[in-house]
Amino acid sequence: RISAEILKLGSNASKQLFMTYSKFIKSLMFTIHGDLLALRLLILMSLFSADRMPMIDHKKVQEIQERYAHILEEYLSLSFNQESTLFARVVMKLTDLRNINEVHSKMLFKMKVDEFEPLLLEIFDLPADVDCIQVVSKVQTDLTTFAVTTVT
Repeated sequence: RISAEILKLGSNASKQLFMTYSKFIKSLMFTIHGDLLALRLLILMSLFSADRMPMIDHKKVQEIQERYAHILEEYLSLSFNQESTLFARVVMKLTDLRNINEVHSKMLFKMKVDEFEPLLLEIFDLPADVDCIQVVSKVQTDLTTFAVTTVT
């Protein structure tokens, strides 16, 4: 849990993002009935999005995403067979997540480099004079590369 005191220290934009994200998580968990396997599969679908930039092998990433989508669809139909629209509702949550991610990315772009924690710079092997666009791009590329190499 995050204490109210910590939230009070943030900007209005960060408070709004936190509230939006909290509502999203509650809504998502309600939709998937708190099923953690369904959540993990949805996260994998989100990671393997072929329209992310920069992308080296769009086709391979799209195939992997489709594989996870099929697994999620089968899992949901077996686990919640009375809810015929559940898969569609769960996949629609990816759109909500993408919108939240867009707002978060815009906030990161507005940050000053000195606002990045030294640990973040060290983890992603970034120079101290790096700009925010490079940080976001490097983090997204590293996460996608890690996910692709883990699955293949």
